[in-house]
Parts: sequence; C-alpha cells; structure tokens
Amino acid sequence: MTLKVVVPAPISKAINAFRLPRQVMVQLVSRMHHDIPRDHPQFHHFRVDKDERTYTYRIAIRDEACRHLFTMAIDDSTAPPDLLIVASIRHDTRQNDEIV
Repeated sequence: MTLKVVVPAPISKAINAFRLPRQVMVQLVSRMHHDIPRDHPQFHHFRVDKDERTYTYRIAIRDEACRHLFTMAIDDSTAPPDLLIVASIRHDTRQNDEIV
C-alpha cells in the first residue's frame, strides 16, 4: 500500500507563517511528502502522549544561517489507511554556531 501525506489548510497556513527561506520551504514540503510515508513503519509507534491517534515525526533542515527543526504530529488513525494527515507542526531554530 502506498501512503500519501495530506497537509490540511490550517497546517499549510502555519507553515507559511514561519516565513521560511524558499530553499528551506521546498525541502520541508518535499521531505514531508517523501520521508513521512517512507519512515512510517519506523516511527508510527512514537505516539503523542495525550492523543493515541497521532505520532511524533521530526525533520531537521540546515541552511547557511541556522538549523530548522520541525516537529509534527502525524494522524494515521482517523483517515483511510493509505492517508497520513499532518495534524500539527512546530518550528524551532538554532543558529549554526550554537550547534554542537
């Protein structure tokens, strides 16, 4: 079964509100649609504590100035079995000189 990622409008708006550099935005969207389905078998057991419908997935992207860490809750329980829905997303950054 081929899995497909769905990014609902509120999540898409949240991503746009991050005001990411274009290169980071392209990498994020590409990795969401490629990496989340690919890694589902490995990560789906990392359930979000209060909501058994979702699991945690993270994507890190480094650009010339900083590292962007995106933490998402992926819903693989309420949709048809071939859909993975991004239920929430958080964005954190760290300057490259702060990274050990």
